[in-house]
Amino acid sequence: MFLDDQTSSTAVIDEDRFAVDDELLEIFRAEAEELLARIGENLSLLERDPSDREPFWEIRRSAHTFKGAAGLAGQKEASKTAHRIEDLFDKLSENDTVPDKKSLEIIRYGADILSQRINEEHGPALDKKTEQLYADIDAQLASLSENKSEPSQIAAVANKATASQPAQAPNSKKVSRVSLDRIDELARIGQELIDLQDGIDRVLERLPEDTDLAAHVETFRSLAQTLREKILHVRMIAFGTLVPRLNRAVYVTAEEEGKHAELIVENGQVELDTEVLDFLAEPLLHLLKNAVVHGIEKPEKRELLDKPGTGTIKIAVDSDDAYVILTITDDGSGISVEKLRSKALASKILLEDVAVNMTDCEIRQFIFIPGLSTAGELNMNAGRGVGMSIVKESVESRGGMITVDSVPGKGTEFTICIPHASPFSHIIKAAGTIETGSDFDVLIVDDSPTIRERTARTIKSIGWKVAAAENGKAALEILRGAAKLPFIVLTDLEMPEMDGFELLAAIKSEKDLAPIPVVMITSRGDEHYSTKAFELGAAAYLTKPVVDLNLVDVVRDLVSVPPAEAGG
Repeated sequence: MFLDDQTSSTAVIDEDRFAVDDELLEIFRAEAEELLARIGENLSLLERDPSDREPFWEIRRSAHTFKGAAGLAGQKEASKTAHRIEDLFDKLSENDTVPDKKSLEIIRYGADILSQRINEEHGPALDKKTEQLYADIDAQLASLSENKSEPSQIAAVANKATASQPAQAPNSKKVSRVSLDRIDELARIGQELIDLQDGIDRVLERLPEDTDLAAHVETFRSLAQTLREKILHVRMIAFGTLVPRLNRAVYVTAEEEGKHAELIVENGQVELDTEVLDFLAEPLLHLLKNAVVHGIEKPEKRELLDKPGTGTIKIAVDSDDAYVILTITDDGSGISVEKLRSKALASKILLEDVAVNMTDCEIRQFIFIPGLSTAGELNMNAGRGVGMSIVKESVESRGGMITVDSVPGKGTEFTICIPHASPFSHIIKAAGTIETGSDFDVLIVDDSPTIRERTARTIKSIGWKVAAAENGKAALEILRGAAKLPFIVLTDLEMPEMDGFELLAAIKSEKDLAPIPVVMITSRGDEHYSTKAFELGAAAYLTKPVVDLNLVDVVRDLVSVPPAEAGG
């Protein structure tokens, strides 16, 4: 059920509302072609080097994504075929087995069938090929089960896969949904621009060379700027146009899981660039399915917990000049830290001596590691441990970040923050950045524009002035040229040119800079990193993602100046 922020209803779900329309099919086919191109590209890499785990994981992820997208688009046979291909990869991964020639032939054969399915090829011939594929997969699974090797270390493969970026498919198609009124408006502006240019040319022919043409030139520039703005605007689509796909995902997944769930979207009228909107679809579909499968309890259990029989999943949309921020919450069971810890220990991703010192927040980040799942059983929706890693990699591939917070028994909250896209500019500057020599209270140092922006917002919220740098080298230049030294420096660890340790050492080695407290903020939670930081003179060591309130508390504890006085 879909509820916007103006409506609240508990009406019975009508399956007819979720009929697959032409737009959804068009979107699916474009996505499917891109996924198949990605599978083909990585399959060629795997055939050249079967031991290469990066293309292995890329194909597995693509099959996983294809399966879900096909199911939501009503393409049940294509979804089933992708599911069977995924089964083969699961067995190969479980055995830590290098794909043999037979496995690779089966995968390519399956990709060919998927291609025929999305091109609407049907009939006995394709059905016979599909039956043969399933028989081949079953035989290969049986063979792999008989030759199962001892479990091996998963961590190296998982870490390598997490570090890699998703392969980009060649000649990928994007679907742009633009209203005709906006296109007509753009055409009218374009014609006016052409007419004005003709008029200027005629004026230039008649006027003396010393005539002031500034007014004419300014008019031209003004209209050119208007055209630019209209082009930008024509790409903007309301987030709400994505809701039918998202709503269907919740409905279909809940039905398959024997649960009841409703989707609420706040600020669906917010407009985003069409490229951003298309990009967000896949991560959101994964998160919604994850919320239903792992979060929302079955009706009888919710009744025992004194919760409504129908679970609630909410998407809140926010946007400013630089970023899109999505908050996805559910009122389900939350994330079991102990289950995650146990699974990570069993998979050798986490060692006992490290686990005892990790916070619950740090443990929750393990849900993004590929191959790690807390699902009790393997089915179409859960148990493979690849969905959340896909979300994280997708978001980070666009220069964004994703964080997770959860309260046991109450629910889970994911926050996605990604930069806006623009056909004219792909460079996003953090709002906190100011010129060297300006007056500021806090210096933020991080190579991620998104993290700089988010941290700057947190610090500005308590009334302090902010400067930002993308690495240690730039930070030192700002500090050495500042009219007044900041009260504190917040720095990342891993950065290009000069990392956080090098910056910290440089600050503490200079007499004028040494008194400034330096806080390390990093995803490195290992004890030897924090030990080194404190040996170099760090005032505090925080592990990402950092909760805003915790960061504010740390800053206030280290700086004795009240916010009002600091902000000046």
